[in-house]
Amino acid sequence: MSRESYDEAKIVDFISRLEKALSKLESHFGELRNHLEKQIVDCFSVPYGDSRCIIADRIGQFSDAVLDTDVASFALSLADTTLGRDEWLDYLGIILTDKAPVNWVDEDLRRFNFRLRELISLA
Repeated sequence: MSRESYDEAKIVDFISRLEKALSKLESHFGELRNHLEKQIVDCFSVPYGDSRCIIADRIGQFSDAVLDTDVASFALSLADTTLGRDEWLDYLGIILTDKAPVNWVDEDLRRFNFRLRELISLA
């Protein structure tokens, strides 16, 4: 099929629909990160404003004494205040599911929620 046979209007329409779909996906990914943050904050029963600092302080009090490697990795990731919010949430997602949140399916979110509560109970 030659280039001349493509319908320009169809191409423009396709690009427009693709851009809208990508924008929607980005919006949903932002909602996923908000959900992850809410789950973490709720598990630690801390206020949203200073949640990361409060969590890091709590974890920092015992993280050096943790022997279990899964709990230690989790504690270190929770205590990391050098990352930006989104990077921190992605890092925690990877620690808890062995998969980047950008690649998650529904089962990975369930695994995150389960592992979060499991590791907090061990910490």
